[in-house]
Amino acid sequence: MKPTHEEPKIKSKEFLPETGITSEDSEDISTPQIISPPITIALGIITTGMALLLIWSVTYRLPITTKAKGLLYQAPRLRSVKAFSDGLLIKLRVKNGDRVKKNEELARLDIKDITVLLSAANTQSELATQNTKTAQELIPKELNQQIIANEKSIADTLLNLKQQENMLEKQLSNILKYEKLKKQKYISEVEFLQYKEKAINLQNNIGQARAKYNSLIAKRNSTRRELENALNSARSNQAKTDADAQVHANKLQAALNLTSPIDGSVVQIAKWPGDLVEKGDELFVISPNGSKLTGAFLVSGNAAGRIKVGDEALISPSSAPPQRYGYIRGIVKSISPYPTNQPAYAGLVGSQTLAEDVFNSQEQKLPILVVVEPIYNKDILTWSGSSGPPWPIKSGILTEVKIVYQHRLPITYVIPWIRKITGVSNF
Repeated sequence: MKPTHEEPKIKSKEFLPETGITSEDSEDISTPQIISPPITIALGIITTGMALLLIWSVTYRLPITTKAKGLLYQAPRLRSVKAFSDGLLIKLRVKNGDRVKKNEELARLDIKDITVLLSAANTQSELATQNTKTAQELIPKELNQQIIANEKSIADTLLNLKQQENMLEKQLSNILKYEKLKKQKYISEVEFLQYKEKAINLQNNIGQARAKYNSLIAKRNSTRRELENALNSARSNQAKTDADAQVHANKLQAALNLTSPIDGSVVQIAKWPGDLVEKGDELFVISPNGSKLTGAFLVSGNAAGRIKVGDEALISPSSAPPQRYGYIRGIVKSISPYPTNQPAYAGLVGSQTLAEDVFNSQEQKLPILVVVEPIYNKDILTWSGSSGPPWPIKSGILTEVKIVYQHRLPITYVIPWIRKITGVSNF
């Protein structure tokens, strides 16, 4: 039996397993490791961002600000309309934002106490008128009779005085003659003394007559002055009572008809129909027309020490959110050297109610007053980041402000941290 020779079986090529080079078979071959494209892009973005951040941190000047609250109003100041008396507001003729003319009626009050005072003043005026009429009719007649009688006494006394002076002149002349006769022994010493005594008595009578004449003159002048004083007193009393009546009439008119003191716009109404009103209450606030806005803000004492005149200010009225419209650009015009209070602030802005609103909105106990002037470009407010809202910024609006008192490089905030972790003090 012949041995069989088996030929090797050749597998079909299509059934042969694929072979490849493995790491075990090719340890001597080095394959390059390639980073995926997304990671490369991410690293590029991060690197670029860090470079831009570094450039920004050493070039951009970061504004350092302090915040304050206050009021925007039209210069020089607002004007308030107050109640002249207690009463009840019965009619309102305007609303917020209305333009008004000087002396235009704003509201009407129901006033009772001034009406009573006016009635009493009118009664006094009528009595004074009657007294003046009586004084002009009776006093001159009575005093004129006294003056006429006094003038007659003066004339009689003057005539008697002249007669006695003539007699005295003759007696003095005779005394000289009698003295010569006495020396010649024609008359005795006793007779001469009797003549002399008569002359002396006549001189005394003349002195008494002259004193009476002077007294009558003084009485006549006194009577005339009394007449003038009586008439002047009556006229003065009449004028005073008339003036009092007119003052009460004016007060009643002013109290009944509350009017605007200036041409302007109504920015605040504090009372409404049906409200009780007390004397001195601020009922309306009127803003003048045509003037530019100015700002009065209350800054904390610590922050005020860092602010200086000329610093940039970013003004944010409550009617225009800064997130949407940005800020009104402004500049610090003045800084009060001492803390302010509510009455002083009200005197500056011209309104007690608005000053109270401002002080109630802030927390500073001893605030410093800072006046900020908005920047205008051809009578238009300058805004940062936009052209501002489509509506106008009204006078008397509550406002916040950021005052930029310093600029810092952002990297200066990182330097202390770098010094701490590196230990390099002069970095």
